[in-house]
Amino acid sequence: MSVGKHQIYERRALGGLVAAICLLLQFQGCAEVPITHRKGLHLVPETELLSMSLQQYDEVLKKSKLSTDPHKVEMVRRTGNRIAKAAEGFLTETAQALQYIV
Repeated sequence: MSVGKHQIYERRALGGLVAAICLLLQFQGCAEVPITHRKGLHLVPETELLSMSLQQYDEVLKKSKLSTDPHKVEMVRRTGNRIAKAAEGFLTETAQALQYIV
């Protein structure tokens, strides 16, 4: 069975169309982080991601046994507070730097 030139052109055109659609969908899913200006492929909307993460967190809490040792609990709280403070400081410094640029 012989394939004509017309059929070859149609297949190439269809292949090009499929590639263009895939490329468009890939770029549509890319988003930029405002502070770091990094780009990433976001396949799940942020609202759905937040909802899913809260569900997973609830499952972890249900399955896990929380510590009753006051020393360990206090150590985890101190560490968490230091991480939160450092993150807030970074965000504040970055926001101030961006104000000077703009």
